[in-house]
Amino acid sequence: MLENRRLLTMLSTDPVTGLHAYRPFQDALQTELDIADRNGGTVALVMFDIDGFRGLNEECGHEAGDAALKAAGDAIACAVRSSDVVGRLGGDEFAVIMGGASLENAERFVVRALSEIRAVKGPSGAPLQATAGIALYPVHAGGRGELMRCAAGSLFWAKRHDRGGFAVYDPKVITALDAKDEIEQLEVETQVRAVRALAVAVDARDAATQFHSKNVALLATELGRELGLPHEHVRRLEIAALLHDVGKIGVSDRVLRKRGPLTAAEVMHVREHSVLGERIVRSSGFDDIAPWVRHHHERYDGTGYPDGLRGEGIPFEARLLAVCDAFDAMTSERPYRFAMSPSAALHEIDCCIGSQFDPEIAEAFIALMGRKTPM
Repeated sequence: MLENRRLLTMLSTDPVTGLHAYRPFQDALQTELDIADRNGGTVALVMFDIDGFRGLNEECGHEAGDAALKAAGDAIACAVRSSDVVGRLGGDEFAVIMGGASLENAERFVVRALSEIRAVKGPSGAPLQATAGIALYPVHAGGRGELMRCAAGSLFWAKRHDRGGFAVYDPKVITALDAKDEIEQLEVETQVRAVRALAVAVDARDAATQFHSKNVALLATELGRELGLPHEHVRRLEIAALLHDVGKIGVSDRVLRKRGPLTAAEVMHVREHSVLGERIVRSSGFDDIAPWVRHHHERYDGTGYPDGLRGEGIPFEARLLAVCDAFDAMTSERPYRFAMSPSAALHEIDCCIGSQFDPEIAEAFIALMGRKTPM
Protein backbone atom coordinates (compact mmCIF):
# COMPACT_ATOMS: atom_id res chain seq x y z
CA MET A 1 0.00 0.00 0.00
CA LEU A 2 2.87 2.37 0.85
CA GLU A 3 4.50 1.67 -2.52
CA ASN A 4 1.19 2.37 -4.27
CA ARG A 5 0.95 5.75 -2.54
CA ARG A 6 4.52 6.56 -3.54
CA LEU A 7 3.74 5.64 -7.14
CA LEU A 8 0.64 7.84 -7.16
CA THR A 9 2.68 10.72 -5.74
CA MET A 10 5.33 10.27 -8.44
CA LEU A 11 2.69 10.26 -11.17
CA SER A 12 0.89 13.34 -9.85
CA THR A 13 3.89 15.49 -8.92
CA ASP A 14 6.51 17.00 -11.20
CA PRO A 15 9.82 15.54 -9.96
CA VAL A 16 11.84 18.72 -10.55
CA THR A 17 9.57 21.35 -8.99
CA GLY A 18 7.22 19.40 -6.73
CA LEU A 19 4.26 21.09 -8.46
CA HIS A 20 1.34 19.40 -10.21
CA ALA A 21 2.46 17.39 -13.24
CA TYR A 22 0.76 17.86 -16.61
CA ARG A 23 -2.02 15.23 -16.36
CA PRO A 24 -3.22 16.02 -12.81
CA PHE A 25 -3.06 19.73 -13.69
CA GLN A 26 -5.39 19.07 -16.63
CA ASP A 27 -7.75 17.15 -14.33
CA ALA A 28 -7.75 20.03 -11.83
CA LEU A 29 -8.51 22.50 -14.63
CA GLN A 30 -11.49 20.43 -15.77
CA THR A 31 -12.76 20.28 -12.18
CA GLU A 32 -12.62 24.09 -11.88
CA LEU A 33 -14.41 24.49 -15.22
CA ASP A 34 -17.17 22.15 -14.05
CA ILE A 35 -17.57 24.20 -10.86
CA ALA A 36 -17.73 27.40 -12.91
CA ASP A 37 -20.43 25.89 -15.12
CA ARG A 38 -22.55 24.94 -12.11
CA ASN A 39 -22.14 28.28 -10.37
CA GLY A 40 -22.03 30.63 -13.34
CA GLY A 41 -18.47 31.56 -12.40
CA THR A 42 -15.17 32.13 -14.16
CA VAL A 43 -11.75 30.48 -14.32
CA ALA A 44 -8.57 32.35 -15.21
CA LEU A 45 -5.72 30.34 -16.71
CA VAL A 46 -2.25 31.88 -16.62
CA MET A 47 0.74 30.40 -18.45
CA PHE A 48 4.38 31.32 -17.78
CA ASP A 49 7.50 30.68 -19.84
CA ILE A 50 11.01 31.25 -18.47
CA ASP A 51 12.82 33.52 -20.94
CA GLY A 52 16.14 32.28 -22.31
CA PHE A 53 15.95 28.99 -20.43
CA ARG A 54 17.30 26.87 -23.26
CA GLY A 55 20.53 28.88 -23.39
CA LEU A 56 20.82 28.81 -19.60
CA ASN A 57 20.40 25.05 -19.59
CA GLU A 58 23.04 24.53 -22.27
CA GLU A 59 25.52 26.98 -20.75
CA CYS A 60 25.21 25.95 -17.10
CA GLY A 61 24.09 22.32 -17.36
CA HIS A 62 20.91 20.43 -16.62
CA GLU A 63 21.46 20.32 -12.85
CA ALA A 64 21.65 24.12 -12.69
CA GLY A 65 18.71 24.33 -15.09
CA ASP A 66 16.60 22.12 -12.84
CA ALA A 67 17.52 24.28 -9.84
CA ALA A 68 16.39 27.37 -11.77
CA LEU A 69 13.09 25.68 -12.67
CA LYS A 70 12.53 24.76 -9.01
CA ALA A 71 13.23 28.35 -7.94
CA ALA A 72 10.91 29.76 -10.60
CA GLY A 73 8.14 27.36 -9.58
CA ASP A 74 8.58 28.35 -5.93
CA ALA A 75 8.40 32.04 -6.91
CA ILE A 76 5.11 31.52 -8.76
CA ALA A 77 3.71 29.48 -5.87
CA CYS A 78 4.56 32.33 -3.47
CA ALA A 79 2.35 34.72 -5.44
CA VAL A 80 -0.81 32.61 -5.74
CA ARG A 81 -3.92 32.52 -3.59
CA SER A 82 -4.39 29.50 -1.35
CA SER A 83 -7.14 28.16 -3.62
CA ASP A 84 -5.11 28.38 -6.84
CA VAL A 85 -3.47 25.37 -8.51
CA VAL A 86 0.11 25.61 -9.81
CA GLY A 87 1.59 23.14 -12.29
CA ARG A 88 4.53 22.58 -14.58
CA LEU A 89 3.37 21.78 -18.10
CA GLY A 90 6.80 20.65 -19.26
CA GLY A 91 10.13 22.18 -20.20
CA ASP A 92 10.23 25.76 -18.91
CA GLU A 93 6.44 26.25 -18.92
CA PHE A 94 4.28 26.70 -15.84
CA ALA A 95 0.56 27.37 -15.45
CA VAL A 96 -1.82 28.52 -12.73
CA ILE A 97 -5.57 27.82 -12.41
CA MET A 98 -7.47 30.63 -10.66
CA GLY A 99 -11.01 29.49 -9.96
CA GLY A 100 -13.53 32.36 -9.66
CA ALA A 101 -10.95 34.98 -10.65
CA SER A 102 -11.64 38.02 -12.79
CA LEU A 103 -9.21 39.37 -15.37
CA GLU A 104 -8.22 42.07 -12.89
CA ASN A 105 -7.42 39.39 -10.27
CA ALA A 106 -5.33 37.49 -12.79
CA GLU A 107 -3.43 40.57 -13.95
CA ARG A 108 -2.57 41.58 -10.37
CA PHE A 109 -1.36 38.05 -9.69
CA VAL A 110 0.82 38.02 -12.84
CA VAL A 111 2.48 41.30 -11.87
CA ARG A 112 3.31 39.81 -8.43
CA ALA A 113 4.53 36.53 -9.90
CA LEU A 114 6.79 38.14 -12.51
CA SER A 115 8.28 40.30 -9.78
CA GLU A 116 8.90 37.24 -7.59
CA ILE A 117 10.60 35.47 -10.50
CA ARG A 118 12.84 38.47 -11.22
CA ALA A 119 13.96 38.36 -7.58
CA VAL A 120 15.47 34.91 -8.21
CA LYS A 121 19.13 34.79 -9.24
CA GLY A 122 19.86 32.30 -12.01
CA PRO A 123 22.99 30.07 -12.16
CA SER A 124 24.96 32.84 -13.90
CA GLY A 125 24.00 35.38 -11.22
CA ALA A 126 21.60 37.27 -13.49
CA PRO A 127 17.92 37.52 -12.45
CA LEU A 128 15.51 35.06 -13.98
CA GLN A 129 12.84 36.52 -16.24
CA ALA A 130 9.51 35.13 -17.39
CA THR A 131 6.71 36.07 -19.77
CA ALA A 132 3.04 35.28 -19.16
CA GLY A 133 -0.27 34.91 -20.98
CA ILE A 134 -3.81 35.07 -19.56
CA ALA A 135 -7.13 33.66 -20.78
CA LEU A 136 -10.52 33.66 -19.01
CA TYR A 137 -13.27 31.04 -19.08
CA PRO A 138 -16.00 31.38 -20.36
CA VAL A 139 -15.21 34.82 -21.83
CA HIS A 140 -12.44 33.68 -24.15
CA ALA A 141 -13.04 29.95 -24.43
CA GLY A 142 -15.81 27.37 -24.11
CA GLY A 143 -13.81 24.39 -22.90
CA ARG A 144 -10.53 23.15 -21.47
CA GLY A 145 -8.66 22.64 -24.74
CA GLU A 146 -9.73 26.00 -26.13
CA LEU A 147 -8.79 27.74 -22.87
CA MET A 148 -5.33 26.16 -23.01
CA ARG A 149 -4.89 27.31 -26.61
CA CYS A 150 -6.00 30.86 -25.80
CA ALA A 151 -3.62 31.11 -22.84
CA ALA A 152 -0.80 29.66 -24.97
CA GLY A 153 -1.57 32.13 -27.75
CA SER A 154 -1.43 35.02 -25.27
CA LEU A 155 1.85 33.78 -23.84
CA PHE A 156 3.58 33.40 -27.16
CA TRP A 157 2.24 36.68 -28.48
CA ALA A 158 3.75 38.32 -25.39
CA LYS A 159 7.08 36.55 -25.97
CA ARG A 160 7.22 38.07 -29.44
CA HIS A 161 6.02 41.56 -28.51
CA ASP A 162 6.51 42.11 -24.75
CA ARG A 163 9.11 39.68 -23.46
CA GLY A 164 9.26 39.88 -19.69
CA GLY A 165 5.68 41.17 -19.56
CA PHE A 166 2.29 39.57 -20.18
CA ALA A 167 -0.69 39.60 -22.55
CA VAL A 168 -4.41 39.00 -22.06
CA TYR A 169 -6.13 37.02 -24.78
CA ASP A 170 -7.71 39.21 -27.44
CA PRO A 171 -9.09 37.42 -30.52
CA LYS A 172 -8.57 40.55 -32.61
CA VAL A 173 -4.85 40.53 -31.88
CA ILE A 174 -3.89 37.00 -30.94
CA THR A 175 -5.07 34.60 -33.61
CA ALA A 176 -5.52 30.89 -33.24
CA LEU A 177 -2.65 30.54 -35.70
CA ASP A 178 -0.27 32.08 -33.17
CA ALA A 179 -1.05 29.32 -30.70
CA LYS A 180 -1.02 26.60 -33.35
CA ASP A 181 2.40 27.64 -34.61
CA GLU A 182 3.86 27.76 -31.13
CA ILE A 183 2.32 24.45 -30.08
CA GLU A 184 3.89 22.88 -33.17
CA GLN A 185 7.19 24.50 -32.16
CA LEU A 186 6.85 23.05 -28.66
CA GLU A 187 6.33 19.61 -30.21
CA VAL A 188 9.52 20.05 -32.24
CA GLU A 189 11.44 21.16 -29.15
CA THR A 190 10.10 18.14 -27.25
CA GLN A 191 11.44 15.92 -30.04
CA VAL A 192 14.79 17.71 -29.89
CA ARG A 193 15.03 17.23 -26.12
CA ALA A 194 14.26 13.52 -26.44
CA VAL A 195 16.81 12.80 -29.16
CA ARG A 196 19.37 15.16 -27.55
CA ALA A 197 19.07 13.09 -24.38
CA LEU A 198 19.87 10.02 -26.47
CA ALA A 199 22.88 11.81 -27.99
CA VAL A 200 24.16 12.70 -24.51
CA ALA A 201 23.71 9.07 -23.47
CA VAL A 202 25.75 7.93 -26.48
CA ASP A 203 28.59 10.36 -25.72
CA ALA A 204 28.56 9.35 -22.06
CA ARG A 205 29.31 5.72 -22.94
CA ASP A 206 32.93 6.70 -23.58
CA ALA A 207 34.67 9.16 -21.24
CA ALA A 208 36.88 10.29 -24.13
CA THR A 209 33.88 11.56 -26.13
CA GLN A 210 31.49 12.73 -23.42
CA PHE A 211 31.39 16.33 -24.74
CA HIS A 212 31.95 15.57 -28.43
CA SER A 213 28.42 16.18 -29.76
CA LYS A 214 28.06 19.42 -27.82
CA ASN A 215 31.45 20.64 -29.03
CA VAL A 216 30.62 19.84 -32.66
CA ALA A 217 27.30 21.67 -32.26
CA LEU A 218 29.05 24.79 -30.97
CA LEU A 219 31.56 24.70 -33.83
CA ALA A 220 28.84 24.08 -36.43
CA THR A 221 26.70 27.01 -35.28
CA GLU A 222 29.70 29.36 -35.33
CA LEU A 223 30.75 28.16 -38.77
CA GLY A 224 27.19 28.44 -40.07
CA ARG A 225 27.06 32.07 -38.96
CA GLU A 226 30.51 32.67 -40.47
CA LEU A 227 29.17 31.44 -43.80
CA GLY A 228 26.16 33.77 -43.53
CA LEU A 229 23.50 31.08 -43.19
CA PRO A 230 20.01 32.16 -42.07
CA HIS A 231 19.12 31.76 -38.38
CA GLU A 232 16.75 28.81 -38.94
CA HIS A 233 19.35 27.03 -41.08
CA VAL A 234 21.93 27.45 -38.31
CA ARG A 235 19.43 26.10 -35.80
CA ARG A 236 18.87 22.97 -37.89
CA LEU A 237 22.64 22.56 -38.19
CA GLU A 238 22.92 22.70 -34.41
CA ILE A 239 20.36 19.91 -34.06
CA ALA A 240 22.12 17.82 -36.70
CA ALA A 241 25.47 18.31 -34.96
CA LEU A 242 24.04 17.22 -31.62
CA LEU A 243 22.67 14.10 -33.28
CA HIS A 244 25.43 13.31 -35.78
CA ASP A 245 26.80 10.37 -33.76
CA VAL A 246 23.50 9.15 -32.33
CA GLY A 247 23.85 5.95 -34.39
CA LYS A 248 26.70 4.89 -32.10
CA ILE A 249 23.98 3.67 -29.76
CA GLY A 250 24.19 0.55 -31.96
CA VAL A 251 27.97 0.13 -31.61
CA SER A 252 29.01 -2.34 -28.93
CA ASP A 253 30.79 -1.05 -25.83
CA ARG A 254 33.67 -3.44 -26.49
CA VAL A 255 34.39 -1.83 -29.85
CA LEU A 256 33.56 1.72 -28.79
CA ARG A 257 35.99 1.63 -25.85
CA LYS A 258 38.72 -0.48 -27.43
CA ARG A 259 42.15 1.04 -26.79
CA GLY A 260 44.07 -0.68 -29.56
CA PRO A 261 43.62 -0.69 -33.35
CA LEU A 262 40.29 -1.96 -34.66
CA THR A 263 40.07 -5.02 -36.87
CA ALA A 264 38.61 -4.68 -40.36
CA ALA A 265 35.33 -6.17 -39.11
CA GLU A 266 35.24 -3.73 -36.19
CA VAL A 267 35.86 -0.79 -38.52
CA MET A 268 32.89 -1.87 -40.64
CA HIS A 269 30.80 -2.20 -37.46
CA VAL A 270 31.65 1.36 -36.38
CA ARG A 271 30.92 2.72 -39.85
CA GLU A 272 27.36 1.45 -39.60
CA HIS A 273 26.63 4.23 -37.10
CA SER A 274 26.01 6.84 -39.77
CA VAL A 275 23.28 4.75 -41.44
CA LEU A 276 21.68 3.83 -38.12
CA GLY A 277 21.88 7.48 -37.07
CA GLU A 278 19.99 8.49 -40.20
CA ARG A 279 17.22 6.02 -39.33
CA ILE A 280 16.95 7.22 -35.74
CA VAL A 281 16.84 10.88 -36.75
CA ARG A 282 14.31 10.25 -39.52
CA SER A 283 12.07 8.20 -37.22
CA SER A 284 12.13 11.13 -34.78
CA GLY A 285 10.57 13.43 -37.38
CA PHE A 286 13.70 15.21 -38.65
CA ASP A 287 13.54 14.16 -42.29
CA ASP A 288 15.53 17.17 -43.50
CA ILE A 289 18.39 16.51 -41.09
CA ALA A 290 18.63 12.75 -41.66
CA PRO A 291 20.79 12.94 -44.85
CA TRP A 292 23.23 15.29 -43.11
CA VAL A 293 23.72 12.70 -40.36
CA ARG A 294 24.08 9.85 -42.86
CA HIS A 295 26.75 11.57 -44.93
CA HIS A 296 28.93 13.38 -42.37
CA HIS A 297 31.74 10.83 -42.96
CA GLU A 298 31.79 11.23 -46.74
CA ARG A 299 35.01 12.70 -48.16
CA TYR A 300 35.21 15.41 -50.79
CA ASP A 301 37.24 13.11 -53.08
CA GLY A 302 34.63 10.33 -52.91
CA THR A 303 36.56 7.90 -50.68
CA GLY A 304 34.36 8.31 -47.60
CA TYR A 305 31.39 6.29 -46.34
CA PRO A 306 28.65 5.08 -46.35
CA ASP A 307 27.91 5.86 -50.02
CA GLY A 308 31.16 7.21 -51.45
CA LEU A 309 29.59 10.51 -52.46
CA ARG A 310 31.90 13.10 -54.02
CA GLY A 311 32.19 16.90 -53.99
CA GLU A 312 28.92 18.78 -54.40
CA GLY A 313 27.08 15.45 -54.34
CA ILE A 314 27.57 15.43 -50.57
CA PRO A 315 24.94 17.52 -48.77
CA PHE A 316 26.39 20.94 -47.90
CA GLU A 317 25.49 20.50 -44.23
CA ALA A 318 27.24 17.11 -44.07
CA ARG A 319 30.38 18.71 -45.55
CA LEU A 320 30.22 21.38 -42.86
CA LEU A 321 29.72 18.82 -40.07
CA ALA A 322 32.68 16.80 -41.37
CA VAL A 323 35.07 19.70 -40.75
CA CYS A 324 33.72 20.43 -37.26
CA ASP A 325 33.66 16.73 -36.34
CA ALA A 326 37.26 16.24 -37.46
CA PHE A 327 38.55 19.31 -35.61
CA ASP A 328 36.98 18.29 -32.30
CA ALA A 329 38.20 14.71 -32.71
CA MET A 330 41.77 15.85 -33.42
CA THR A 331 41.86 18.30 -30.49
CA SER A 332 40.42 15.79 -27.99
CA GLU A 333 42.52 13.21 -26.18
CA ARG A 334 41.83 9.55 -26.92
CA PRO A 335 43.07 6.41 -25.11
CA TYR A 336 45.31 5.60 -28.10
CA ARG A 337 46.76 9.11 -28.78
CA PHE A 338 47.32 12.56 -27.34
CA ALA A 339 45.20 15.54 -28.38
CA MET A 340 46.53 17.82 -31.11
CA SER A 341 46.89 21.52 -30.46
CA PRO A 342 44.24 23.66 -32.22
CA SER A 343 46.89 25.10 -34.55
CA ALA A 344 48.12 21.62 -35.50
CA ALA A 345 44.55 20.48 -36.16
CA LEU A 346 43.90 23.51 -38.37
CA HIS A 347 47.09 22.73 -40.29
CA GLU A 348 45.87 19.17 -40.81
CA ILE A 349 42.51 20.42 -42.11
CA ASP A 350 44.37 22.76 -44.46
CA CYS A 351 46.42 19.83 -45.79
CA CYS A 352 43.24 17.84 -46.47
CA ILE A 353 41.39 20.56 -48.42
CA GLY A 354 40.09 19.10 -51.65
CA SER A 355 40.64 15.50 -50.56
CA GLN A 356 38.75 15.12 -47.28
CA PHE A 357 37.15 18.55 -46.94
CA ASP A 358 35.18 21.01 -49.05
CA PRO A 359 37.62 23.86 -49.90
CA GLU A 360 35.20 26.74 -49.28
CA ILE A 361 33.93 25.35 -45.97
CA ALA A 362 37.37 24.33 -44.71
CA GLU A 363 38.90 27.71 -45.56
CA ALA A 364 36.06 29.52 -43.77
CA PHE A 365 36.59 27.28 -40.71
CA ILE A 366 40.35 27.92 -40.68
CA ALA A 367 39.73 31.67 -40.93
CA LEU A 368 37.15 31.53 -38.12
CA MET A 369 39.29 29.47 -35.75
CA GLY A 370 42.46 31.30 -36.75
CA ARG A 371 41.01 34.48 -35.26
CA LYS A 372 40.62 32.62 -31.95
CA THR A 373 43.73 30.44 -32.01
CA PRO A 374 47.34 31.68 -32.09
CA MET A 375 48.92 30.08 -35.16
